[in-house]
Amino acid sequence: MTYEERGSRLLYPVNSETRALLDLGGVWNFELGSFEEYDQELLQVPLSGGNLMAVPASYNDLGVVESIRGHVGWVRYETNFVVPSALVDDRVVLRFGSVTHYGKIYINGSFVGEHVGGFTRFEFEINQFIHRGQNRLTVVVNNVVDDSTLPVGTLNVTQGASGKKDRKE
Repeated sequence: MTYEERGSRLLYPVNSETRALLDLGGVWNFELGSFEEYDQELLQVPLSGGNLMAVPASYNDLGVVESIRGHVGWVRYETNFVVPSALVDDRVVLRFGSVTHYGKIYINGSFVGEHVGGFTRFEFEINQFIHRGQNRLTVVVNNVVDDSTLPVGTLNVTQGASGKKDRKE
């Protein structure tokens, strides 16, 4: 095994005799939210395939319309995944490479946890939230960069004549 191979195994889990990995990357359902707090009641209703987004990726970079490319605030990602029967009785951990800058995680509509800080990995043990078969994973993300985030940014909020708020970072 080369040095590079050993090094990468220190940073990421790999399949082994004692560990099984399920990669949830792919095309997820996606929804733009507002700038203000995300409406928690909406999380009880699964997203239906209106908008799709690649995960992992930056939706601002992938969006071809200005409403996605220039969006600042909350978004919702959602996918379904199957937990094999053989894994339900083992410790199951959901691991994220990063969610920039603030993320809330839900499984089957139940709050799992939250993470603040872009560009950092985090994980949650999810056994109490999952069941055999189909499960729904929802990730609600806020990408606002301001004086409380790393990197630090400036958020300017202005209100036009129509009363509509405009936010620019």
